[in-house]
Amino acid sequence: MKKTLTAKRLLCQLLMKSLQQIVLLIVVAQLAVAGPLAGQNLLEKRVTLNLNRATLGSALQQLEKTAEIKFSYNSRMLPLKFTVSLNAQNEPLAAVLDKLLLPNKISYKQVSNRIVLRNQPEVINATEPGLAPDVPKYATVVEDRSLVGKVSGEKGEGLPGINIVIKGSQRGAVTNADGSYSLLVPDGAQTVVFSSVGYISQEIVVSAERTALDVSLKVDEKALEEVVVVGYGTQKKVNLTGAVSTVNVDHMQSRQVSNSLAALQGQVTGLRISQGTGMPGRESVSLQLRGASSWGTNTSPLVLVDGVVGSLDVLPMSDIESISVLKDAASASIYGARAANGVILVTTKQGKKGKPALTYNMSLRTQSPTGVPNQIWNSGQYMELFNKAVARNAVSAVPFPQSLIDKYKDPNRNKDMFPDYNWADAVWKSAPMQEHNVGVRFRCI
Repeated sequence: MKKTLTAKRLLCQLLMKSLQQIVLLIVVAQLAVAGPLAGQNLLEKRVTLNLNRATLGSALQQLEKTAEIKFSYNSRMLPLKFTVSLNAQNEPLAAVLDKLLLPNKISYKQVSNRIVLRNQPEVINATEPGLAPDVPKYATVVEDRSLVGKVSGEKGEGLPGINIVIKGSQRGAVTNADGSYSLLVPDGAQTVVFSSVGYISQEIVVSAERTALDVSLKVDEKALEEVVVVGYGTQKKVNLTGAVSTVNVDHMQSRQVSNSLAALQGQVTGLRISQGTGMPGRESVSLQLRGASSWGTNTSPLVLVDGVVGSLDVLPMSDIESISVLKDAASASIYGARAANGVILVTTKQGKKGKPALTYNMSLRTQSPTGVPNQIWNSGQYMELFNKAVARNAVSAVPFPQSLIDKYKDPNRNKDMFPDYNWADAVWKSAPMQEHNVGVRFRCI
């Protein structure tokens, strides 16, 4: 009897375990099938969405929250700043995406539980021979191709940071640390420009079939070999680490100005020149380089003429050979605290070997006031207004007697004894100015 009960108990346990395993297999199978089914029904979701002149980026974000979906796309390739408007009332997600994306030439595709967005490739209508040009026979899809290669120097080393741009467009790339690059090029022949500071730019026409291009750039020695004055000598631009500007003296000499400082106006970036007065020979021209470095003190840059502290006010333009402007604080390491506001280095012309050279420069110009004070030059009217001012202000000044005012206002008066004199016309007049410079340049030794 006991053996019969034990056998029945074992049989029941085996049946229970088998039943549990069968139930577990059914549950796992349902879960495995539920994922694809949910993805298949993703585009069939009913969506209600109202947009009024919203950006495409914000529209996609709002659609993600409303439909509980996820978009995958490259933000640099899609026009996310475009303005869109949409009114969808309980419509399938596929219909909403057609209205929102297709007018902006964006295609979509469902991948698992996400929707992938990308730009639509350009479609060109093609025709078969013998058909009219306006009758399309089939469509050809034209996609961008990838152009890869390496940019190297004259010795074969890879050049990083080289700018690569398709001419006439904003599409470009930059080389990696080893000089390699990858660039998406539209279909057809395109002109690719390789450029960088210190190197000679190259423009290469890439055919429609080419997918690889290696380029070798040459150093722009002409720009780096330019000699500028710095400190107590000269130095090539290739060795400079500070901010230095050179002035084209030929352009300055062609300007009709009263002194050399005024000719510097607009020639150097960051150099501000202002003229305080219009007095000939006393214009009070002030200089300021890159703004004021301190308040309440002299903020003018240090001016050195052939290494000696001087001024450009009395130096004719015809005597200047070159002008260099040191802008940053590196000049203080040479000239000390006086160079805190910058340094203007002026080199005058020196004698040269060979035959003597005689030069003559002449300049004729006129100078006139830009604004003349509009005052009262009628003597009788002036005295009447003066008396009114004395009466109103109760000052101690003695007013003009009325008998004297009547003599000045008499039209038949003697104008030599009772004159009306316009002092502005007498003092501020247009005056001709002329300048002559004669120079002889030679070296005896």
